[in-house]
Amino acid sequence: MPEIENAPEEFNRQLLFQAGNAPAQFILDARPRPARPRGPVPADFEIITSGTDNRTIAEIFKIRGTDRLLLGDIEKFIESQQMKIPYPYKFTQDTKSLIGIEVEVENILRIDPNISLCFWGIKEDGSLRNNGREFVSYPIPIRYAEYALTQLDRGLNPDRDFSVRTSIHIHQDVRGFSLNNFVSLMFLYLASENLLFKFAGNNRRNSIYCVPISETQFLATISDLNELKSSILNGRHWWHKYSAFNILPSSSLGTIEYRHMPGTLDVRRLLIWIDLLSRLRIAAYRTDYMQIVDTISRLNTNSEYRIFLESVFGDLIHYLDLSTLQADMEKNVYMLKNCAISNSFHQRVKTTKLSSSMVHTYLGIVPLEKHMTGADVLLLRQLCAEYWKEYSAEDIYQNMTQDPKGYAAVVIKRPEYYNLMARLFPTKIKPLKAQEIANRVGAVLYEEEERHR
Repeated sequence: MPEIENAPEEFNRQLLFQAGNAPAQFILDARPRPARPRGPVPADFEIITSGTDNRTIAEIFKIRGTDRLLLGDIEKFIESQQMKIPYPYKFTQDTKSLIGIEVEVENILRIDPNISLCFWGIKEDGSLRNNGREFVSYPIPIRYAEYALTQLDRGLNPDRDFSVRTSIHIHQDVRGFSLNNFVSLMFLYLASENLLFKFAGNNRRNSIYCVPISETQFLATISDLNELKSSILNGRHWWHKYSAFNILPSSSLGTIEYRHMPGTLDVRRLLIWIDLLSRLRIAAYRTDYMQIVDTISRLNTNSEYRIFLESVFGDLIHYLDLSTLQADMEKNVYMLKNCAISNSFHQRVKTTKLSSSMVHTYLGIVPLEKHMTGADVLLLRQLCAEYWKEYSAEDIYQNMTQDPKGYAAVVIKRPEYYNLMARLFPTKIKPLKAQEIANRVGAVLYEEEERHR
């Protein structure tokens, strides 16, 4: 058996709420769609319908801070252990946010007794074999992550084993987030999910304990921001704890859990991973939700994907594998546009006062036949009757000229409408090729079959 001294049996992993002023809120009216969960609705199921909600995650779920490591005690411990790191990692964007780290290891034969004195608690894990242990950190500011990981690396026997059963989980503090911040984080994560998996190691992607959100039906069942927020509030009723991006701890600990990283004590790699996740958090907190929606709705090319990633991850983009960037981002961005984001854009079009052009004002409405063929006029009227029946085709066309890509994102699932817009705005939108049309039609048919099963 391993030698363990002063190891607490249990410890509290709750991250402390960091107060802060969240960006201005934006909320949409709920559309009549089936609400989660399917079947009988639990008594405590909460649905957002209207109004502006300025509550934080900590306030919504009534999460209170408990035991914590005092900064002075951490500094004294580091000094007493003479923990010197020759070339420490620099967290340039965020040094104060709290994180939690869970490290699963097998073949533990020796544990330095000092490990449990400050940073770490030690647990047994039934999923591990050969004297397996799970080391779970107390909530620590991100700048102390290197000290904690280095101490653990040095304090275990060199022949410890990181088998396929082991993994690293990072808990990220979101207590100060509003629901809009939370949604922003989810969107930013989803857009870059495949790249994050490639950094962590794609072997985890095939694990039933780390399921990518893009490979679930989550987005296909979301119609707008309100329904997405209700899903977050009630995640305990339907969200699976083995999702790679796990929101379940948000209602109890005030954290998001990232389960991507396989077992390792490569400290440098883990620090870069923590920093990448921190950049997601910072971007979600600092950027207005609607700005994120508008940005993602306009992503179409390799260069636009790269600019988007640079805006989120900054200089850390060099650690991401961009060799197949379009293939890695296109599917997830497409899903976001066609589910949550396209519906939000759709809703904004319906609730925004449409402006008239100077031609409208002084000469009256210009016949659509002046801009397009008779067949395209009929197709445009059909499109408007299906998507924006409250407005005339003439008004919609005028607004399309201002933002053709935004409108194209709404109808991207319908190749006939998308190619219509490509004909109307050839310098802005590229027409779909025959194979692309077949793929998109097939995807729509597949979704319809899944929805009716």
